[in-house]
Amino acid sequence: MEKLQVQVVLDAFPGDVNVDAFLEQVCLLDAIERGERDIAEGRMLEQDAARDRLKRWLE
Repeated sequence: MEKLQVQVVLDAFPGDVNVDAFLEQVCLLDAIERGERDIAEGRMLEQDAARDRLKRWLE
């Protein structure tokens, strides 16, 4: 995530910004950005493969 993107998020908050809420928002947007980049670069699983991995993980 770039500094400008963080500034945009900060500017959207009120003057008495809650640091925890701000960090949560930045982390969420960063995770979305990373996920979109993974999809664009072909790093993803088919639904059945993801379900199988999750099933084994929960056992």
